Amino acid sequence: MTIYTLYKKVDKLSGLHYLGMTSKDPYKYSGSGLDWRKHLKNNITDVETTIIFQTDCKKEFNHMGRYYSILWNIVGAMDDYGNKIWANIIPETGGGPGWGCGESNIVNNPETLQKMKNTRLGQSPWNKGKTTGLTAWNKGLTIADKRISDAAAKCSKTKKESGIGAGLNNPAADNNLYEFVHKDGRIEISTPYELRKKYNLGQAHTSMMMLGYCKSVKGWRLANPSTYKRSSSG
Repeated sequence: MTIYTLYKKVDKLSGLHYLGMTSKDPYKYSGSGLDWRKHLKNNITDVETTIIFQTDCKKEFNHMGRYYSILWNIVGAMDDYGNKIWANIIPETGGGPGWGCGESNIVNNPETLQKMKNTRLGQSPWNKGKTTGLTAWNKGLTIADKRISDAAAKCSKTKKESGIGAGLNNPAADNNLYEFVHKDGRIEISTPYELRKKYNLGQAHTSMMMLGYCKSVKGWRLANPSTYKRSSSG
């Protein structure tokens, strides 16, 4: 019997969300959305997976995917800086249609509502009753994965000491001017904070770029990484 799982993934470093479906283990399956996979490929991430809904009925899954796609506005939702909150380009329906009105709306089905209660927010394990069991998403990291995880943790600590993420009026802010180059040839000479605000760059990824943990953010990179001097405090 095939079990269809509607899941939510969140990159805790950037805050980007993704709603997806799979008939595989949702904790191991990374997702198939184009923008989401591009985000995973180009950035250091720390992804948390939550099971929203599970069913063995494909039609039921199609309806629930449509329901949560609309509820969370996964295609159009944006944060205060105009950045998309979700990496989804289209509603997540597993390739199926939406629902009709009244009794034809499967969300009104008591059995479906009970399944939602049992499975949403990850309360029901994906492989309940299976002998293999589930492990945390990051258990058994490879050496390469461990290095990425350590780098993210180190970045979090270092950016606080360096003041990269601080505002201009913060005494700890890095108010030094740096030359930044975009992949299309544009050049900006500004502080990290000014660059981040002007082009809606994520604070975490801007910090990682400055600290050398990733090469660029939305096409912007530090022209000469050797010009960046970390704070000697701490």
